[in-house]
Amino acid sequence: MFACQLAMRLGMTVGQVFELPNTEWNLFWAFNRLSPIGDERRDLNAASVCAAVTNVHMGKGKRVTPGDFMPQFSKRRAEDRFNKKAFFRALDRCVEKDKARGT
Repeated sequence: MFACQLAMRLGMTVGQVFELPNTEWNLFWAFNRLSPIGDERRDLNAASVCAAVTNVHMGKGKRVTPGDFMPQFSKRRAEDRFNKKAFFRALDRCVEKDKARGT
């Protein structure tokens, strides 16, 4: 998912993003951890507004945080599970199977 978000942000294809040198890939990855690219940032902005509006209408001593409004798609982020080398090994196997079948 990170590669797709980065490709959209840079105006590149996903293939071009995967051709970036590892040092550049790691720099973008680290930057994304500090300042997320894409939907995650928009979710946080919307959650902040929801929490602020909710807190205005809550009773004294009761408060919610933006985290209470963040969608929970999984325990671990998809970016944390992504393994660039494993992805390309799997892709190579698919290409080899297609070649073997003559497709």
